[in-house]
Amino acid sequence: MRHAVVPRLTWLAAVCVFAAAVPAGAGAVKPEAHGAKGDGRTDDSGALSAAIAAAEPNDHLNLRNGAIYYLKGPLIVDKPLMIKGKATLKVDGGFVQPDNAPRKSSVLEIQAGAAGTRLDGFTVDFSETGRSGVDIWAPGVAVSGLTFVNYFKQPKSDGKRFDSSESGLRIMASGARVSKVHCENMRTATADAVPRCVTVQGGASDVELRDLSGKQINGGVVLGKSSNVRILGYRFDGLSDNGIYILGNARDVVAEDGWLRNTEEPIVFKGANTRVSRLEVENQSRGFGIEQANGVILEDVKVTYGPGFKASPAFLRTRKVNKSSSDILLRNIDADLWLGDSVLSVAYGVVDGLRLENCTFRLKRVPGGKGARYLVRHKAGSPPRYVNTRFDLVDFQGSLDGRLIIQSQGKAGGKGVRINQQGKSLKPSGTVR
Repeated sequence: MRHAVVPRLTWLAAVCVFAAAVPAGAGAVKPEAHGAKGDGRTDDSGALSAAIAAAEPNDHLNLRNGAIYYLKGPLIVDKPLMIKGKATLKVDGGFVQPDNAPRKSSVLEIQAGAAGTRLDGFTVDFSETGRSGVDIWAPGVAVSGLTFVNYFKQPKSDGKRFDSSESGLRIMASGARVSKVHCENMRTATADAVPRCVTVQGGASDVELRDLSGKQINGGVVLGKSSNVRILGYRFDGLSDNGIYILGNARDVVAEDGWLRNTEEPIVFKGANTRVSRLEVENQSRGFGIEQANGVILEDVKVTYGPGFKASPAFLRTRKVNKSSSDILLRNIDADLWLGDSVLSVAYGVVDGLRLENCTFRLKRVPGGKGARYLVRHKAGSPPRYVNTRFDLVDFQGSLDGRLIIQSQGKAGGKGVRINQQGKSLKPSGTVR
């Protein structure tokens, strides 16, 4: 079986071009010189817009450290600038998106003409309202040290759907370099609006996201129509949705060095040509999801559960019917699972080319729960292949449902699998007692 290799990103030349766009010795502009108060109460929208308008291309817009700039309308950047300072852009229910606003309801929009803009050090406080924080439509933008807090979306009274792509940071252009973005307390009361910390979409390519973090948020990163995206270092704690969601029109994705705790689905794989490696997961309630994905490598993953957490997901599960996936490699997996479902639950759609190498699953029965059905249930597609894979049944007492087997296309199988229960070796078609 041939597994896809993610192409090496070709962004160095672009970075050099955009880095040169902001020369040393650029002028400095202060919002206070245009009437900004930064007291968290006075509307500073006009003052900051005036400062942006007065700045020459490549100037520095210096936000005052500790200032809280209250905004009742969006800020639009249409030229390359350096916007920096340990300040807060604060919005609330009084924020109004003008009818002539260029695009969606973001607090700060970097337009296409602002290629090479740099953003550094500030916070966006949504004050329990919902919208996107920073939208990037310009190529080669560099982002460092931004924080997004206190997003909350109420249900719509008219029943219409929300913009489900709202995020702290939303990237729709190529060549973005992002580091040290943190999101906190971003949630929603409605199922059709799931804010993420970072979204990459709109055909963006050659994007690097480094050192992302968040806690008490709906989702970490969503990748829509995009390619050649690298996520290098991410830590999310307390997610009501998933850590990384890779949509079907994303391709050539690499995610490395991750840590997820208290999440629903750690990663959802759609798209093509994705590699996720070096990931630790503590407490996950639904397992890794796969849906019409092609070319997935999931390797060097450790899954554990903290005291009192008793969810019983499959490790990997297909999500929808009539969705075919192929070329899926699980390698170097070390996972603890409460066995209330299959370890691999491939009951929907067709999955071809599923392979497990050097995988160990330690399985405990859910106290008082229903008996598990299968260790592996693979309904359609070519049978999975196993290399040095083992299932250790821990603390099982009494009979379960008598069908705890490795099943593929309705038949028992499992060459290359070892099943152990209290020191005894079981056959893939055997009954667990």
